Amino acid sequence: MVPLAVAWPDRFVAGHAAAATAGLVGFYLFLAPGVLVPGRLDGAALGAAGLLWVAGVAGVLALSVVWLAAVIRDGLGARRPPA
Repeated sequence: MVPLAVAWPDRFVAGHAAAATAGLVGFYLFLAPGVLVPGRLDGAALGAAGLLWVAGVAGVLALSVVWLAAVIRDGLGARRPPA
């Protein structure tokens, strides 16, 4: 999803990339911690990884909705005839 977002340069790209990165880091720490850190995560660290994953995904979804609304608004505004 990030490569598609970067292909459309806009003011939302940096926030989208940051949220996607947070989600991916949380995903790997929660489901495959050996990819990023040696050993396994337990207890609070595993819970924090899951929370980071959920927060990153929620951030991507929320920012995507806002970005889509801005694209639609700007696109519809560009097609209106001048008053």
